[in-house]
Amino acid sequence: MNVSRSPRNPRRRRRGAAAPAEAAAGFSPPELRLVERHENSLMSLFELSHELGVALDPYGIAQLTLFSLMGRFGTVRSALWLLPEGGGGAVLMRAFGIRDDAARAIGAGLAARAITRTTDLAAPVALADWEHANAPETRHAVTEGMALIVPLSARKRATGLIGLGTRLTGEPYADMDLDYLAAAAGMVGVALENTRLYHGMLEANRRLRETNEGLAEIDRLKGEFLQNVNHELRTPLAIIIGYLNILKDTPTVQGAPKQAVTVSLEQAEKLTGMVQDLLEFSASSDDLASLDLRTYDVPPLLRAYAEVRRPGVVQGLREFVLEVEDELPRVECDAKRLQRILDVLVDNAVKFTPPGSRICLRARRGVNGNGGGVAVEVQDNGPGIPKRNLETLFEPFRQGDGSSTRTAGGLGLGLALVRQIADRMGAGLEVASEFGMGSTFTVNLRAS
Repeated sequence: MNVSRSPRNPRRRRRGAAAPAEAAAGFSPPELRLVERHENSLMSLFELSHELGVALDPYGIAQLTLFSLMGRFGTVRSALWLLPEGGGGAVLMRAFGIRDDAARAIGAGLAARAITRTTDLAAPVALADWEHANAPETRHAVTEGMALIVPLSARKRATGLIGLGTRLTGEPYADMDLDYLAAAAGMVGVALENTRLYHGMLEANRRLRETNEGLAEIDRLKGEFLQNVNHELRTPLAIIIGYLNILKDTPTVQGAPKQAVTVSLEQAEKLTGMVQDLLEFSASSDDLASLDLRTYDVPPLLRAYAEVRRPGVVQGLREFVLEVEDELPRVECDAKRLQRILDVLVDNAVKFTPPGSRICLRARRGVNGNGGGVAVEVQDNGPGIPKRNLETLFEPFRQGDGSSTRTAGGLGLGLALVRQIADRMGAGLEVASEFGMGSTFTVNLRAS
């Protein structure tokens, strides 16, 4: 009786002439390592693409991108800078292994040379091989441990720059590494552009909702406005503006007279806007009588508010973060009025801080006052407020610089109005600031 041997006997197969699939394919050990590096690169790009697909914050995208590249290439230094859409210098988003002040200086210098046009730097390049290798800003970058730069772009527009440091192994960046970085930069650029568009859409929706709410409020005040103000202020202004328009369009009025009419018309229209601001402020006292005080948990209110406001803030390349302590007590407040207060404080933080600033909305347990309630803070790291201006900051018609020719527009009624609201809620509004070190506005909500 013949007994056949099983072809699946593993011991017999190991003694046979068969070899691993890779060897059977004819690959040498160096070629195998090259194939493995390609496979690892593709897997790394796939993971980065997946992470970018769910990230919706430019600061978060910057952080996960740099972490991914640092892990991939074995370096402890990296930085990512973005260019504001409206122009201006490069804004540092994240830096690791480099001091922030040094990273800002490096970004400003390299971006000025590398991103003057989208075609100036189309691919990653080692700083040692760059045409601007001997420039002072390049030497500064090399001194700080930078080894190469990677451009970011979207829709044929330069949007930023990535810098990577020397590798811990001392190994230079190979051509395959530069190809990987070019592919990664393309994905990062698209992700950042998608995030910008997404945040712009959300902010536009928020402003539209505010406009609709404002229109409803205007309708409520319309009767009082027409009775008390129309003849005294609005009607004379309308007549003045009408006659100025007639003069402006008269063919015989030319040269200096026409210029004078144009300037007068602009100022009359500005005065009309101021009258509207005054009406809103004067109506606020009566409006506050209808406060709807209820008991609330602060964290859900702030999380919902931060979700709505973050897109508009980060769209201007300002970081917006929310910090909430655990186990906060419940408070008594008017949720809509609290949102109004936060809107003014966040708007001011955006108005008076440059791109690259950090704005923090924080909730912590209150101390000393309000029965241990909750302190809600809006903090920025902007230019701060001079000490001489703090005492009059909440007075009507005041702004932080106290001058009559301010760079920021408005009558200075926002802080005066929100302090009225806070006082009526029994909360109060405080400010702490040091010139050049940022500002913190605090609303102390009462415990329920």
